[in-house]
Amino acid sequence: MTQIFTNKNSKASVYLKFALALPFLLFCLAPILTFGYVASATPDEVIVRRYFGDGALIRYASQPSTLNLHCSRFPSRLVNYCRQAVRKANTSLLSQRRRVVSIYCPVDTCPETTSLPTEILQLTELEYLGLESVELKALPSEIGKLKNLEGLYLAGNALTELPPEIGQLTKLKGIGLENNFLAALPPEIGQLTNLKVLNIQANFLSALPPELWQLSALEQLDISDNITTSLSPEISQLTALQTLDVRNNALTALPPQLWQMPHLTQLDASQNRLSCLSPEIGALTELTLLGLEETDLQNLPPEIGQLTALKRLYVGDNVLENIPPEIGRLQQLETLSLPNNLLTALPLEIEQLKQLRNINLNGNRINPLPPELWQLTALEKLGLANMGLTTLPPGLGQLEKLQTLCLERNALTNLPPEFQ
Repeated sequence: MTQIFTNKNSKASVYLKFALALPFLLFCLAPILTFGYVASATPDEVIVRRYFGDGALIRYASQPSTLNLHCSRFPSRLVNYCRQAVRKANTSLLSQRRRVVSIYCPVDTCPETTSLPTEILQLTELEYLGLESVELKALPSEIGKLKNLEGLYLAGNALTELPPEIGQLTKLKGIGLENNFLAALPPEIGQLTNLKVLNIQANFLSALPPELWQLSALEQLDISDNITTSLSPEISQLTALQTLDVRNNALTALPPQLWQMPHLTQLDASQNRLSCLSPEIGALTELTLLGLEETDLQNLPPEIGQLTALKRLYVGDNVLENIPPEIGRLQQLETLSLPNNLLTALPLEIEQLKQLRNINLNGNRINPLPPELWQLTALEKLGLANMGLTTLPPGLGQLEKLQTLCLERNALTNLPPEFQ
């Protein structure tokens, strides 16, 4: 199959949100295409995206057997053309000859609509549907007819519920429903056994249905910015889960079963009220990112040193008074964020973090600065703002790779010779 991709410099942000490895989510760079070039390629599939020449599109639209409609802001005629294709079943783009497999309308490219156009529900071979910020208020029960749908992206709408028929879309691999008004998920969500990515960020979910934990293929789950009060112990049934984002909820604890998920690589529980971290976290040996900012955290357990794959650790805006010496075991650590705690010292073992490139100590009271800091030769960014510093030690000049140094809101009267 010959394919033509025409999304010059497109970031394809929706695909990055989903992180779906789907055949039709392809990215590349290409110039504006003329009709002559398109005609000579004789493709079986054309993916219509930004910078596709209008003349080439209009003259060649009736030729390929597969057409993906990815409406963009520019050029304006292409946007209008896509809108017409979405809305009118009798247009050449949606004729019986056409196999439309993908429709994506990002912000401001599709007209506002409170209901899903009936023409879309007739596209039974549709694999991807994205309607972002179009004031969609409801999904009809007929959504269950789109049996081939693999990606569904409806962020930034006004959805308050999902129909039970959502469970009939068993080929779905990714769902994006962030920034809606959902107060609950239907039990039928558990029927989506092929689902890999579920993003329900920024809704009004106070609880999650038990059926959610049946999604054994799920790899990424984002329930941040909701009002969820607890996570079920059954979360351990998500054996394929790699990324879990529960930021900014009403959690007071994390279930012990969470530490039984050895494939978890990213965990962000920031902006909850956890106050403590279980020593069992040491079992998450594949973890590369751990976020625990604004959680009233009082200490880090020594077992934190068992997270030897960790690259980014965020524990700012807590009430930490010390950092365990086991921190020195995190040989892969690149970012250590500790701002606005109650630290007065750093462990000697901090100098063992030879991969560390970014350390944020803003808003602590570590004074004087320990000489171990100057052994972090890979350091590129150092945050020392609002620490009550009056002088800087000469050793600061040893950080030859340092690019950013934050010193605001201190009482410095001079800089070391290396910085003059």
